[in-house]
Amino acid sequence: MSQRMPAVEPQSVDTPETNMISRRRMITSILAGGAMAAAPVLVGRASADSGSTATTVAQPERSDADNSVLNALLSQESRMVATYNAALGASLSKDDIAALELIRDNHLAYVHAIKGYLGTSFTAPSNAPLASPAGNLAAVANALAALEDQTLNLHLGAMASLAAKDSSTLIASIITMEARHSTALAIVAGNAPTAAASR
Repeated sequence: MSQRMPAVEPQSVDTPETNMISRRRMITSILAGGAMAAAPVLVGRASADSGSTATTVAQPERSDADNSVLNALLSQESRMVATYNAALGASLSKDDIAALELIRDNHLAYVHAIKGYLGTSFTAPSNAPLASPAGNLAAVANALAALEDQTLNLHLGAMASLAAKDSSTLIASIITMEARHSTALAIVAGNAPTAAASR
């Protein structure tokens, strides 16, 4: 009787080059999806949390009362840009640097957006890095993911104190993307399943 040989499934081998390309594509796909989708939900939640009285007060479009909170968030975003710039000096490949630059450039866009909203009311933000991530990509991504969570929580906390609708909408859109930053970096660092990218 002839013995049937067990089937051997072909195994795909990920070369360093393939890993770099897929990592950059993965980060790009996470950051690209539905940036503004959660903004109305978050704005509504902030309004509900701060306005649970019997009388409903219409939220103003803009309010100078928000300036101090927005300037604090501006400073945090500016320091995140500086932190990413510091991380880009680590011993990383060109492809890894390109992937992190995608997130760094988002934070730079947030700086410009908050500055533009504040106009002449903005205070020059700090440019001091929040940390100096070093080591391999996993170590750098792990440190940056923790800072993204910190920044995300700072923005979430600010939502409850923002008085104006436009301020809330702006920060809610940033919150949505920073949650994606954290997810992407956690995957790169090996702290989250790849399935998280589909969220």
